[in-house]
Amino acid sequence: MKWFLCICTVFFLGITVFADSEVAQKTRTAIERSVPYIESAGNTWITTKQCVSCHRVNTMVWSLGASRAAGARVGEEAEETLRWAIDVSLKANDEGQPAVNGNKEGVAQLLLAQLDHFQNISSTDIREAFRQALMHDLDEQAMWPAGGQLPSQKRSQKETTEVSTYWLSLAASRLGCLDLFPTVVRRLHEPLPADLNARSTEWYAVRLLLANSLQDHASARRLRADLFEYQQGNGGWGWLINEESDALGTGLALYALLTSGSMPSEKQARAARAFLLSSQQGDGSWVVKGTKAKKQELAQETAGYWGTCWATIALAECLLRDEVQQTQ
Repeated sequence: MKWFLCICTVFFLGITVFADSEVAQKTRTAIERSVPYIESAGNTWITTKQCVSCHRVNTMVWSLGASRAAGARVGEEAEETLRWAIDVSLKANDEGQPAVNGNKEGVAQLLLAQLDHFQNISSTDIREAFRQALMHDLDEQAMWPAGGQLPSQKRSQKETTEVSTYWLSLAASRLGCLDLFPTVVRRLHEPLPADLNARSTEWYAVRLLLANSLQDHASARRLRADLFEYQQGNGGWGWLINEESDALGTGLALYALLTSGSMPSEKQARAARAFLLSSQQGDGSWVVKGTKAKKQELAQETAGYWGTCWATIALAECLLRDEVQQTQ
């Protein structure tokens, strides 16, 4: 009987290992399909718009860096784009201020990408410019108002401002300069209210990333539980919690959960990964409806690009965590 149980155990363990290996290979294939799309569409944007943008070039750089860290083949565009974005962000605008002042959110994510994936590229000058921009724009409520076209998104102005503040605080925390803003620090360490009243998955995801950075374990547990609650039956999240699942909401949520302690083998992470793998398009992209109030009914190319980058970032994190789990 004991021999029979041992044989059954080995058999089922073998099936599990094979299944996990198959998922990992599908994940790697999905990333390798998305990289050419991210590079091509991103370079087209840069060529035609000459705009760093608040959520496009930054996620391009971040997703390409994450893909390469996970073993995917990535061209030199990632380094070139990061250097270009840094140069553009440091140029003076019409008021004589660095362009970073009007695109703090995008620069914050460029800096996060640089910290994680491009440490060979110096960012000293833009870090100082970013710090100065934060000191310039902080309002009386210890918040940083959203810049660029972000205020036109399909969520409240208050929530958009909070999301911008969280991204900027996260970058400042990682850069070691958040203590320069004591009113912000005090606000961030206040207990979360009983009703968070936030509509976007991005709010919960970036707030969770920030709680982890601040080692606010109580808030992190609460935010993880909220994200699990809002996960939909197909394994995904919408960018707004009451909308159908998309790559943008799912990529953000999955990445935040993985970096806060979830492992790819957990059921919520497995379901989210399965959703992303099953919804990728033939050209390597994902379809996402518009995030702006006036363009929210139909799929939009910019929203799809944003979602594709976040789906790729999350899938790359899955592969990296797979490797960690296999060594434990």
